[in-house]
Amino acid sequence: MFTPILKLEHADSRGEIYSITLPDDKELMLLHSEEGSMRGGHSHDVDEVVVMLTGKMAYYKRDEKGKESRE
Repeated sequence: MFTPILKLEHADSRGEIYSITLPDDKELMLLHSEEGSMRGGHSHDVDEVVVMLTGKMAYYKRDEKGKESRE
């Protein structure tokens, strides 16, 4: 039986970032952000899914040509 492992990856004034190991070499990142904080400003070369549990956010994404869209 697989047991997920929760690990604190980073903490600062914006909140915390945790990683959770999953089966099949998958990883879930859990972010807790303080109200008014900013995150991101970078991209990843893997497929990502963003799920918000509570609160609200503005989410911007750039396509391959650098065009920004608000999602």
